[in-house]
Amino acid sequence: MIKFPPLNTLRCFWIVCQTGSFKAASEELHITQAAVSQQIRQLEDWLGFQLFDRTHRQIQLNSTGKELLPFVQHGFEQLAEGLQRISGVPAPNVLRLSVLPSFASAWLLPRVPEFQDEHPDINLQIDMDRSQSFTTRSGNDLGIRYGIADYPGLHTDWLSYDSVLLVCHPLLYQDDSEDVWSWLRHQYLLAGQDPMDYRWDDFLQENGQDPALYRRRLHVSDTWALTEMALAGQGVALVRRSICSDALEKGQLIRPLDLSHDSEYGYLLVAPEHHFRWPKVQAFQTWITHAIQQTAWYRADPP
Repeated sequence: MIKFPPLNTLRCFWIVCQTGSFKAASEELHITQAAVSQQIRQLEDWLGFQLFDRTHRQIQLNSTGKELLPFVQHGFEQLAEGLQRISGVPAPNVLRLSVLPSFASAWLLPRVPEFQDEHPDINLQIDMDRSQSFTTRSGNDLGIRYGIADYPGLHTDWLSYDSVLLVCHPLLYQDDSEDVWSWLRHQYLLAGQDPMDYRWDDFLQENGQDPALYRRRLHVSDTWALTEMALAGQGVALVRRSICSDALEKGQLIRPLDLSHDSEYGYLLVAPEHHFRWPKVQAFQTWITHAIQQTAWYRADPP
């Protein structure tokens, strides 16, 4: 008979890979961070080799761990699929969706009625979640994330790359004869704080400007709050086109400079692979893929 390590240690390994840290895995498993570390050590001792490279502040899956992960993932997904096949898809008429607040507020929520019209039998429940990771601990079936497709142990489906535009309220820039760069020096530059946000210094330098001359900065941690400040005329912002596209079409925002930055980041769907075989997930996947491809901000190719 084939010998296996304790099942709970394999599950712990899988959850750590999904969440990206011992701390997040402990929250998912409802155990302490020390217990997670102990289970990983137990698995490594049983196998006879390490699965993670450890530094003072973080862990990184090593080459051996990366080789093992697909087999562990496949095993648990097969087990989950078998259990769900005999018990049915959980809540087949309810789709629990985890979405970034900025994308939900700016783009998804106004279009939810379109999805409901096409699929009146599916009740969409939206969980606003700023986390870049995705877990099923809150009962979510599917996540929409912004970034790159780096989700070990999970399946991803790429939706679109994004671009970044310079935008402001129409009343803030009314004199077309004024030099835009001179005007910009006297405005508050609304700056995001997310690591994936396009930086003002990079934008200015790429366009031949000295960042030191543009000192009026307001830092905002939330992308949607950044957009709302621009809508309120409180400054000039560098905003993802996906977030400001509707406001531009309605004339609520304008582009004082016809410049754009093609981002290396974009939107993707993420979930355990077997979730993508559920009819309710497939229905939403088909709908949102088509809907995004019809937008002005859709980009299939990386920069």
